[in-house]
Amino acid sequence: MNELFLKIVNMSISASWLVLAVLLLRFVFKKAPRWVNVLLWGIVAVRLIFPFSIESALSLIPSAETISPNIMMDKTPSVQTGVPVLNSVINPVIGSSLAPAPGDSANPLQIWIPILCMIWGIGVTVLLLYTAVSYWRLRRNVSEAVIFRDNIFQSENVGSPFVLGIVRPKIYLPYKLDGQDLDHVAAHEQAHIRRRDHWWKPLGFLLLTIHWFNPLMWLAYVLLCRDIELACDEKVIKALDSGQRADYTRTLVACSVSRPLISACPLAFGEIGVKERVKSVMNYKKPAIWIIALAVIACVAVAVCFLTNPVRFRFDETGRTIVSASCFDFRAADAPAAAEMDPAQLKELTSRLAGVKNARESNKYAGLTPGYQISALLQDGTYIRISGYSLSDKDMVDIEWNGERYVVNDSGFQDYLSRICADRDIPAADGTVAGKTYLYEKEGIMGNFALTLYEDETYLYSEGIASSYMGIGTWTQDGDTITLTDKKTADDVRINHFRIDGEDLVFLSEGSSNFIYVKVENGERFNYTAEVPWPYGNADVPEEIETKRKLTLDDVISLSKKGYDLSWDDFEEYSYYETGSGLYIRVYEIDELFELWIGGGGPDSAPMYIYLALAGDTGTRIDIRDGGVEEFIVKDHSGVLLANAINAAILDGNKPSQPDGLFHCANFVLLKKEELCIDSEPPAPIQVTVYGIALHQAYGFSGDTFHEAGGSHIPTAITFEIIDGRYEMKEYWIPRDGSYYAADIREKFPDDIEDEALDTQKYVLAQIQDCYDQAVQYGGVDTDSAIEHLFEVIESSPAASSGPGDYIGAHPIEYRELTFYGNYTLQYIFSRFLEGGQTGLRGHLMKAALNELAPEAQLNLDAATGQEYF
Repeated sequence: MNELFLKIVNMSISASWLVLAVLLLRFVFKKAPRWVNVLLWGIVAVRLIFPFSIESALSLIPSAETISPNIMMDKTPSVQTGVPVLNSVINPVIGSSLAPAPGDSANPLQIWIPILCMIWGIGVTVLLLYTAVSYWRLRRNVSEAVIFRDNIFQSENVGSPFVLGIVRPKIYLPYKLDGQDLDHVAAHEQAHIRRRDHWWKPLGFLLLTIHWFNPLMWLAYVLLCRDIELACDEKVIKALDSGQRADYTRTLVACSVSRPLISACPLAFGEIGVKERVKSVMNYKKPAIWIIALAVIACVAVAVCFLTNPVRFRFDETGRTIVSASCFDFRAADAPAAAEMDPAQLKELTSRLAGVKNARESNKYAGLTPGYQISALLQDGTYIRISGYSLSDKDMVDIEWNGERYVVNDSGFQDYLSRICADRDIPAADGTVAGKTYLYEKEGIMGNFALTLYEDETYLYSEGIASSYMGIGTWTQDGDTITLTDKKTADDVRINHFRIDGEDLVFLSEGSSNFIYVKVENGERFNYTAEVPWPYGNADVPEEIETKRKLTLDDVISLSKKGYDLSWDDFEEYSYYETGSGLYIRVYEIDELFELWIGGGGPDSAPMYIYLALAGDTGTRIDIRDGGVEEFIVKDHSGVLLANAINAAILDGNKPSQPDGLFHCANFVLLKKEELCIDSEPPAPIQVTVYGIALHQAYGFSGDTFHEAGGSHIPTAITFEIIDGRYEMKEYWIPRDGSYYAADIREKFPDDIEDEALDTQKYVLAQIQDCYDQAVQYGGVDTDSAIEHLFEVIESSPAASSGPGDYIGAHPIEYRELTFYGNYTLQYIFSRFLEGGQTGLRGHLMKAALNELAPEAQLNLDAATGQEYF
């Protein structure tokens, strides 16, 4: 929807230049026939209707794409109006106010453009409703009209004559008209019908409805309606003498009414610009042939110059070969006059020329002396010269090729030209990608989008610090093509292709799956970086994932044969991440279903456990040192697959379509499961519906802490089809709000669980605790520090009280958050009590939290301190 909105805006801006031209020509050709003006507005309509246009060197449209479709992802947003003066005024403003700040979770335009798109949609809806209501009221008023003759009707509800209808237009007249007035009005309205004005005016209003945000379109529509009436008057009075014209003007005045200025229908005789129309009728003179001829020529010229787009520079890298090129730079006094470009730089130059944007034919810089330039010889003997003319800035660039010149407004290309001319001693790229890290040229999700290709032909990428997905897989190289393969399961394989371009990688969309949250466009670059900002901001590559490969089930089977001789060192070659509070724990992701956990005091001591567990369900596990690994792998784990599918469905149903920089997680309390099975032995389920309570939480991270940013908690029914063991969602159901809520639940849920489904608070604490646990693991939160801070806040007031309940009552939010941390709070409390000395306020507060978190262990005894109670 955002892309459609930006397309409409660009079309509106392009048409605005044409509207300005028409306004000028209306003034110049005052003595031309009025139908010429209507014809000019028809040219505007053509520009607004067609989303495409041919290119022409005669085009006077400064820019066919003022706003780039990718502006939401630009680090420094800008527009290309095609008018440098406007660019210099607009771009500094939007560049400073709308550019994402370092660490922001989203580009401001990723927020504003969807909002503006929604406002635009509301405006379109309002105007369409206004038209529908107006048309319905008009039809109701004339529903009892009686036929006068042919297609002419009369009604006492009609105040002024008008034409109504698209396919079979009818003329409606008031009863008060008779004699000569009736003849004049009928002739005028019949002229409207012959000219098809009952088509053109609704079409004009429809275009205004789409482009309502553009003030020039409102002006254009008002003038279109006025010109339609003037042209119709002119067609009628051509056959009248001066006396009859006077009678015609009296009829105009007699039938004049006050109507809303803006409407799609009807075509009313005395509705628009009566004063101007009277003057036009009384002063009418047959226009000279030469004026008509000039006006027609002007219309043709306007169509040629404003219905076409400016010619853009195009370079086909598959059909054009650059055999040599040299560059020079006179901006620095000590720079050498010229230098030859090496093969790697020629390859990059070819790619850059093929991907240049916003380059239009223009001789703007012809005659100026370049300050820096690349001169390239093609295989066909022609030269391309790319020149920069400003000694201080990089925005005066053009390309000269085959006798034509093209001004370049592509900031990326301008930067490239300046850099390559200034840094000609950059070493040639050797085509080696192993062991290198590349950064996406645009912003990732709250940080860098980094891709690292390791020497063992594995890769790792993160789309930014706020991305919950880490891409891990293998890469292969075929010539200058790199292919990344991320195989989650046999049915879930993600493949992406890149082309090596100098030191960088260029994304190839054809045949690629693209990435999870950041959608990379064809030709966009991943630039090589000598520093390694992986995976968050400018941090170094974590040691635990550097140059390591992913653990596989075959590896686990093989390693399990060593039994209790297994040590931490046996897993050093595999990628992992660290978690846990107290114990040192490593987690090795294997695939969608399995992961391996190793816990203990640390790599210097023997592992306490080495669990092969189901992903997302560490309670289902075995210690691989005890054997039985292959049996565990082949065991039916459909319950876990269903749980994962439920979790994914909740996230899909609640997460926004665009990345928002938040961590989203889910929890589901299953109340009942219903299966639809085929008749087999044993019965094979083909569809399953789960009923339960779904919790969705969104958390924002700030430093070492996180906070709740949104969520929902609601009874939910989800239906899945089971295809080849996979669960594919068929329906995601939630009840309606308000008075429908309870009735919807009772109607949808089975009778034996409907009351339980309505009691959502029964489960909410345990569900929030689970989501907090997910957030802690995702963000690597230091829970002891967070819980210590919460206790300190609770202890801060009221200072005059000695009762623990008063402190808790003064800080209900902080105390509630202690309960949300669940087991982490229990671990903190146990460790502090085990250290001893908790005889003050902290001990009493910990006792209260302990009783709330573990009510089944609560003791009915009178203890003077929390330490004594523990």
